[in-house]
Amino acid sequence: MRTLKAAYEEGKDGMFIWELKGKIVGWSWLRIYENEFFKEGTYGEINEIYIVPEWRGKGIGNILMKHAEDWFRNKGIKTVRVEALATNEKALAFYRKHGFKPNYITLQKEISNIQKDDNSKTYHELSEKKVLKEHMQRESKQNGVFLSTVKR
Repeated sequence: MRTLKAAYEEGKDGMFIWELKGKIVGWSWLRIYENEFFKEGTYGEINEIYIVPEWRGKGIGNILMKHAEDWFRNKGIKTVRVEALATNEKALAFYRKHGFKPNYITLQKEISNIQKDDNSKTYHELSEKKVLKEHMQRESKQNGVFLSTVKR
């Protein structure tokens, strides 16, 4: 894992602490990514823009966003991404106000640690070998191929 200092020194991260009247009012963390699968190859991402709660609603977010766009523009970046929790309506409204549009959606599912199989046994109750063997037998029967043994 890279340290913040190493990330900053590489020049692909912009990390800024914002102060007003000697008090920290927020920070921003900007990052440049190189991705051969992305149509432009390189894009910027706003990893974080944070405004201290008592300073929210005073236009500071707009200043930080303008700075972020200028920082990326000066680095030759033409596309900027940002992520927010789907339930964070204030952040989503803020980013939309600044011209961001949905690009892709990440779906998430919570699962338990113990999963039941078709026979109501837990996988924790079965050995790894037995689970593998049962799975292979089910798969082989469904595909019309019969497997007599599973070696590990």
